[in-house]
Amino acid sequence: MEKKIICDKCKAEFEMQNLLKDRVIAKDKTGNAVMERFFECPDCGTHYTVTVIDREMRLMIQKRGQLMKKVNRLMRSGGSKERMQKLLDADEKLKKDLKSRADRLKEEYAG
Repeated sequence: MEKKIICDKCKAEFEMQNLLKDRVIAKDKTGNAVMERFFECPDCGTHYTVTVIDREMRLMIQKRGQLMKKVNRLMRSGGSKERMQKLLDADEKLKKDLKSRADRLKEEYAG
């Protein structure tokens, strides 16, 4: 079940299902796309930025996916708890780094 969203402007209630969109909002110093992920209120059109993603973030997200695949393989194979903890610690650090970068990019490009 999707969570209900309430528009800050018109107070309309809606679900975000199928409302998320991506668009290129800039190019970084190396010419790679900087994307904004956003949605708009279906009633009044108020624009909400969910996140801003650059090349470095895309690579970090990909790395996080690879870490989770390793964790899942270890879980299925009964791998060592020490190795599992090391991977989970690396994932937690990466998650914090992603959050920090996302906050910085959102402020820089959509703030």
